[in-house]
Amino acid sequence: VDILEMLYSQYMTATTEEKRNAVEQKYDSVNALYNDKYMKVALCTYNANKDNILGAYTMYKVIESGYQSGTRTSYVVDSLMKDATPIVSEFSLTKNLVDVIRNTEKTSEGKHYTDLQLLEGKELVATTLSKHIDGKVALIDFWASWCRPCRDEIVNIAKIYAKYADKGLVVIGLNVW
Repeated sequence: VDILEMLYSQYMTATTEEKRNAVEQKYDSVNALYNDKYMKVALCTYNANKDNILGAYTMYKVIESGYQSGTRTSYVVDSLMKDATPIVSEFSLTKNLVDVIRNTEKTSEGKHYTDLQLLEGKELVATTLSKHIDGKVALIDFWASWCRPCRDEIVNIAKIYAKYADKGLVVIGLNVW
């Protein structure tokens, strides 16, 4: 890890693009070796401790490490957790992180939105988001009355609506308080 810090420092002080690229290549190479060794040690630790809290915590750290490095897929989590014992699969840190990964995946770019149950109007009538936006171009603004930037953004949203309302734009403001 010390060598990674040294290379990072060299990268930040490099005076040319060529020097930065050379340091970046070294950093990536050392980091890959470190990650590979870390993962081997972690998985050995996990395999030796599947039935106790050390195994549960190690699995959490393995998933967290993958998540922080950009591996955010349910497929990876599922393959790691497929044979997990109850102490591992029910470990609260891991369960919370797995929820984050699954929710991030469900709401990522290109995915269909998750329909929301809404309360609408003064009588608080139950409805769904899909009832209002399916088949339409929609701008959905999540806001809160206590949020100054949220309130300031209303002017811009009104301008967008004025410009595109005749083209069928639907604007919905959802107060998340």
